[in-house]
Amino acid sequence: MPSEKKKYKTKRARRTFKITHRCCVYLTLAALPGIVFIAAIAASIGIIATQTATSTQTQSTSVSLRWNQTGIRVAGTGSAGTNANELHKPSCLYIDANSTLYICDYENNRIQKWLLGASNGTTVTGNSGGSLGSGLTELNKPMSIVFDKNGYMYVSDQENYRIQKYSPNSNVGTTVAGQTGSSGSSNNEFGYPN
Repeated sequence: MPSEKKKYKTKRARRTFKITHRCCVYLTLAALPGIVFIAAIAASIGIIATQTATSTQTQSTSVSLRWNQTGIRVAGTGSAGTNANELHKPSCLYIDANSTLYICDYENNRIQKWLLGASNGTTVTGNSGGSLGSGLTELNKPMSIVFDKNGYMYVSDQENYRIQKYSPNSNVGTTVAGQTGSSGSSNNEFGYPN
């Protein structure tokens, strides 16, 4: 009988080892794509230090990326307001090739343009005093902004239920989608466009 118990324990130990070994292999194989993916991303953005060597001389290059961790205010004062240097609940940001910022000043119902290094913004469209409206130069809660390759600006005018298109250097918009003041689910209507 003791030999049967020993035999049983040995079989059980082998089976446990096989299961444990198999689980470790599966876990390793399951984790491998994630590790490779993380390493690929790290290498592509330069987090992993690289070494370069040539056959005629030894040369090494280390790459280390850093950024300002404290942040720098580039627009607004930190307090809500309608002055040229203030914003009130900005909802979007667009940066052009010249590092000019275009900001949807949501509660002030305007689009503000901030040149690089400027301490004040300029109202591109909407009311510089913050009041809302539905005219072609007015906005009611601008939510997002985009520019096309020709410099035309498109604004989702959320509570006017429309998309406005502006020619370069113009503050007069044209409604290209939706109906001013009409919210709905028809093909020509929006319910709060984002």
